[in-house]
Amino acid sequence: MMNTTETAPVLNPALEDEYSKALDEIKQFGEAQTHTVHDLGSATWAMRKLGEFNKEDAEARKVVQANIDQLNEWLQHSLEARQSRRNYLEHEVLAYVANNRKHDPKFKLDTPYGKVSFTVKRKATPAISDETQVLNFIKSNWNKSEQTQVIKRTEKVLVSELKKQVTVAGDKVIDEDGQPIPGMHVDPAGTETPHIKPIQMTEALS
Repeated sequence: MMNTTETAPVLNPALEDEYSKALDEIKQFGEAQTHTVHDLGSATWAMRKLGEFNKEDAEARKVVQANIDQLNEWLQHSLEARQSRRNYLEHEVLAYVANNRKHDPKFKLDTPYGKVSFTVKRKATPAISDETQVLNFIKSNWNKSEQTQVIKRTEKVLVSELKKQVTVAGDKVIDEDGQPIPGMHVDPAGTETPHIKPIQMTEALS
């Protein structure tokens, strides 16, 4: 028995990077290379495995909550062990999707164990490519009040707040004084963002 629920897509920069790599391979070689996912059957298997990885992550987190101090190290090892395999399968799925969209731009992967969909940016938006450069620029050029609005105490840029205070000017991102911000780039309107959504599994599958 298997219960499934749908959740809203969550932006994952890593998936954008993997899909971009697949598109680059298509431009360079005519097709993105896949080793495991090459048809609907293998894509279905991969989506099922991704769903199982997510379920196992959730179960691992529950175990840790019982005694988080003693088990935190175990949790991290458990998550990292699956992450490399997850990264591999996500790349395979996205490369498979990219290959299909080369022939059918509207192609979307939909399997019993999850789907790959896309959202399209309606307008160009600022994006960070080098957070260190962005931090250094803000600290050197913006006043303290402005800095506290976009930088956490741990000196991590608050991207959502930063986007409110910068503007897209052609292929550059500029601040209120018109200065280009190093470490930021423009995601053009029409840019597609992939979302891999394995189903949520409440019982292990045999």
